[in-house]
Amino acid sequence: MWPFIAQYAGDTILESVNPILQQYRPAALPYMALELADLGTVPPVLAGVKVDQSPAPDEVMINLDLKYAGDPTIKLVIRLPPPLGTRLSVAVANLQVFAKLRILLKPLVGKLPVVACAGVSMIEAPTLDFQLKVAGGDVMGLPGVMSAVRSTVETILDDMLIWPKMMLFPLVEEVDLAKLRSTSADGMLYAKVIRGTQLPRISRFDDIDAFVVAWTRKSRKEVTAIVDNNPNPTFDEMMQFIVLHQPSGELHLELWDDEKIGGDRLVGTARVPVHTLEPGVVQPRELSLELEPKFKSQRDILDGTL
Repeated sequence: MWPFIAQYAGDTILESVNPILQQYRPAALPYMALELADLGTVPPVLAGVKVDQSPAPDEVMINLDLKYAGDPTIKLVIRLPPPLGTRLSVAVANLQVFAKLRILLKPLVGKLPVVACAGVSMIEAPTLDFQLKVAGGDVMGLPGVMSAVRSTVETILDDMLIWPKMMLFPLVEEVDLAKLRSTSADGMLYAKVIRGTQLPRISRFDDIDAFVVAWTRKSRKEVTAIVDNNPNPTFDEMMQFIVLHQPSGELHLELWDDEKIGGDRLVGTARVPVHTLEPGVVQPRELSLELEPKFKSQRDILDGTL
C-alpha cells in the first residue's frame, strides 16, 4: 500500500508546497522552490495510537506517534542573493521526523463514508533532522542556506500544522472547510515562576547562573531573567500559555545555567500535567527537578526544586 500512498503524497506535496514556499521564504533568498518530492520505499512507523477525549460529540480525535527515517528523494532549487546570484540545486538527505500527530475526523454523518472530513495536525512542534547536499553551485553558501531552509520549514509547520491548526482533507462534497478550521484551544494557563531552592552547583567553584524556560507548546516558549551565581534564585515572573487540549496538555519547565562563553547548559526539568489542575483556582506547586545525568553523577548533590 505504501508505494501508492507515497506517490499520491509526493504529487500533493509538489502541487501545494511551492506556493507556500514563495509566501514564507526568507527575504534573503530571491527564489526557493521544490523540484522533486519522492517519499521512497520505506514507510513511516505509526505507534501509540489512542482515541482521545474530544470536546464535540460529532467528531473523533485520534492521537498517535509518527517516526519516519525513510529513503526519500527531495530536491530544492534555491537562488542566492546578489552579488552571488548563484542557482543551487539542493538535495535533502538523512531526513528523520518524529512527530505527535492528531487526526480529527469530523463531522460524523449518517451515510458512507461516515466522516465528512479528515484533519491532520501536530500536537507539538516535531523533531526534525536533515542535511542539505549541494548538487551544483557555491558550496560556501550552504551554511546560510541550511539555516534559512530550517527556519522556513519550522515557520510553515507552526503556522499551518501545529494544533489547533491543521490540514483538512474533505471526503464528501459541500464541506464547509472554514467552519472546520475554527477548532479552538481549551483555555489559558497562567503560571508564576517564583523561585528555585537548593539548585545544584555547576562546578566546584561556581553556583548556577539560573534561568527557567517554560512552555505548553515547543513553538511558544517563555524565558525568565537570569539570576547569577545563586543556588536559591528568586524569579517572581508571571507567564501565560495556551492549552490546546486539556486532557493531554503539560506545562514543561527547564532549568538552565547561563554560560557567558559557550552554550548554555540544561540542568534539570519538571512538568505539570494540566489535567491535575483545577480551573480558576490558584494552586501553589513545589516541583522536584529531574536532573540531567551529568549532574546526577556528582556526589553530595541535591536535586533542587522550582
